[in-house]
Amino acid sequence: KSQLTRGIWPLINTKPKIHPAAAHLEEQIDEDNREIKQMLARAQEEVDKHKAERIKNINKYRRHEHFEKGDIVLVKNTKTIPGSTLPLKTTYQGSPFVVLEPRKTTALVQRMTDNFTTVLHKDHFKKFVPHDAAFKNLPKEVSQILVNLTTAPEKR
Repeated sequence: KSQLTRGIWPLINTKPKIHPAAAHLEEQIDEDNREIKQMLARAQEEVDKHKAERIKNINKYRRHEHFEKGDIVLVKNTKTIPGSTLPLKTTYQGSPFVVLEPRKTTALVQRMTDNFTTVLHKDHFKKFVPHDAAFKNLPKEVSQILVNLTTAPEKR
């Protein structure tokens, strides 16, 4: 059963049965029912408005990057080390990955150093772009190798 067929929702558009002892209050009951329907409609409009705002805010900073097979990416560093401060932690892991199979929201990636293969969500890695400010904390040797790989005529 769907949620709308349970509870009060099926009763919203039906006229309630009035007890014979309250027959003289039929007009007042009808007016109260109209007011309740108007309040429900206003409440539903408010819910829809807030839902649209939430969706807009959620998608505000969403990245829509497209990855292709063979792209070199760096994975976000998610390790937590007790006693370590966040400002001193590097943003990306030092070892680059290669995209083996891009998917809709994830990608099959392989670490270049030891061929470790895993599936990661696309929000957890970033395509390597030479001289990008996001990659300024990479070791010079790794950065130089990646620049050489990305400027090579053919990808891996």
